Amino acid sequence: MIKEILKKSKETKEIIGLRLYDGDEDFWCGYVENFNDNIIQLRHFDKYGNDDGIIIEQIEHIESVDFDSEYEKTFNYITRQKNNFDKVESVAGFKDCDNWRFEYLKDSKEKNRIISLEFNQDYVIYGKIIDLNDSEFNLQGIGKLGEIEGNTIYKLDDISALKIMDSDCRFRIELYNWRIKTSG
Repeated sequence: MIKEILKKSKETKEIIGLRLYDGDEDFWCGYVENFNDNIIQLRHFDKYGNDDGIIIEQIEHIESVDFDSEYEKTFNYITRQKNNFDKVESVAGFKDCDNWRFEYLKDSKEKNRIISLEFNQDYVIYGKIIDLNDSEFNLQGIGKLGEIEGNTIYKLDDISALKIMDSDCRFRIELYNWRIKTSG
């Protein structure tokens, strides 16, 4: 069965995931360029869908092959796009004021951006600003594959830092927009 999946990936350039015996929890994601009874040549992609070179591995070291999951479907999409993922748009001017959190969130809401918010120098959440006032905001969480994770109300004062249009944000907005287009 594994060789059937490897053959299909080679013929269609469909993304698969390879897990190896004694490997860590991560797996290699890419499409098969070629294989025989002993080795596989995999075109590898990094977590942003960028070409990350070739991996040659022995077939006997493959523990499992993942295919047709949301992860592989997402990477099939992202690796085939000639999109604006690598373009960084100009971000709003510097907010030199006491309510800088509000001003940056308001700007991000108006531009419909996915942003990264750090809370109390502890944890980070990605999402879109749905609504805000001078003390709170409603954030629609966006997962690492562009999926909507629901809404949560936070206090503005708990934000310790934010990132606008970094690689993770651009990746998530591309996948979020793709999911919106394909779901309706």
